[in-house]
Amino acid sequence: MNMLWDCTQFPTCPSSPAAIGEHLRVCPQGYTCCTSEMEDKLNQQSKLEFENLVEESSHNMRTTFVSRHKKFDGKLWVCLSDMQRLCDM
Repeated sequence: MNMLWDCTQFPTCPSSPAAIGEHLRVCPQGYTCCTSEMEDKLNQQSKLEFENLVEESSHNMRTTFVSRHKKFDGKLWVCLSDMQRLCDM
């Protein structure tokens, strides 16, 4: 997932006019101070932030799932043990 960044907000604009109009994938084309390197760094930062948000958001759901799985597994083993004991009689 790519987030849109306003590259003009970053003070580290290259002073070289050769960087203007460089082929970019996310940042606006045309007169911008973004370089491909800056765009890649912003893209990586966006990816990490997104992954951290997903990790934080899904923590409760995963904890609940694991807890319920353990309870179900325990009840299933009790049921299987009872069935085995009854079959052995």
